[in-house]
Amino acid sequence: MPDDQPAPGALDGVRVLDLVDERGIYGAKLLADLGADVIRVEPPGGDPLRHRGPFKDDVPGPTNSLYHAFFASNRRFATVDANQRDGQRQLTRLCRWADIVLDSGALEAAGVDLDTERERHPELVVVRVSSFGTDGPWRDYLAPDLVASALGGICATTGDVDTPPLKGFGELAFFTSGAYTAIAALAALNHVRATGEGQIVDVPVHETLASCLEHVFMWHWYQEQLAFAQAPVLPRQGGLHWSGAYAVMQAKGGSIMITPTPDMEAQVLWLAQENAHGDLLDEKYADPENLLLFIERVMELLTKWVATKDVEPFFLEA
Repeated sequence: MPDDQPAPGALDGVRVLDLVDERGIYGAKLLADLGADVIRVEPPGGDPLRHRGPFKDDVPGPTNSLYHAFFASNRRFATVDANQRDGQRQLTRLCRWADIVLDSGALEAAGVDLDTERERHPELVVVRVSSFGTDGPWRDYLAPDLVASALGGICATTGDVDTPPLKGFGELAFFTSGAYTAIAALAALNHVRATGEGQIVDVPVHETLASCLEHVFMWHWYQEQLAFAQAPVLPRQGGLHWSGAYAVMQAKGGSIMITPTPDMEAQVLWLAQENAHGDLLDEKYADPENLLLFIERVMELLTKWVATKDVEPFFLEA
C-alpha cells in the first residue's frame, strides 16, 4: 500500500445508506469513521442539520455548520427528492446498493416497502431510529433531546436536593441513541455474516436511555436490600456518584477526581504500601453488610492521603 494511502478501516467495503436525523446521526458517523462507505441523502433544499449551530466565524450558512461538519463527516452526499416518483426510485436503488440502511422514517414517508426490498435483498440490515418505537400509542410522537431526557429518566437524576432537575450537557440523549444505532448495525451485520439473514432492528431513543439507568431501576426495585437506599427514588446529589465512591479531592497544587473503583483491593494495597490504609484490613470490612461502611472509610482515608500528594506527579503515578 502506498505510504500516502490510509489503512483500510474495520468496516472497509461495507456500504451504509444514511437516512437518519439527529437521533441517529452519531451512529452513522461512527460507522463512517470505522471505514464504511456511507452515503447521506439530502432533500433538494439541503440537509436541515446544515443549519444547526454553532457556525464557523458565527456566520450561519449550509457550509458553515460545525454541528454538521462533525456529525456528517467522512461520507458522501446525494440529493434525492423523495416526494417525486424519480426520487423514490432513486431511494429504492440506494437501498439495494446498501448493506446497512439507517432510517428515521424517510423510507416510510417515501412509500418504500421494506418487506419487498428485503425479499429482493435478503441480507439487508435496516436500523430504524425513532423516539418511542414503531408501534404503540406514542409511535408518531417526537421528542427533542430535552423531552427525551425527561421521559427517559436522565433528568430525574440531575441537579441537587435544592434545585430542580437539570438538562444534560449538549444532546446526551441523542449521543446515546446514536451509539446504540451503531451497535445495532454492527450486531445485525455480524448476524448476516454468520447466517446470511438480514434484519430490521428498532432503536427507540426512549429505550436506549432507560437501559443506561440501571442504578435507577436498582434503586426502585431493590431499595430494601440496598444499604444506600432510603427510598425507591434515587436521591439527586449533583455531580456525586450514587455509590459515594467518587469525589473531587484536594491535593497539593490542585484538585483531582478520585475513586477506588473498579479494583478496591488494588487501591487498598497501594494505601497499605504507603502505610495510609488505617484499619481497612480489619475483617469486618469483608462482610457484605459493611460495604457502605467500607466505602465511607476508604474515601475518608483517601481524602487524607491525597492531601499529602503533589497533584500532577500523583495523577501520572495513578
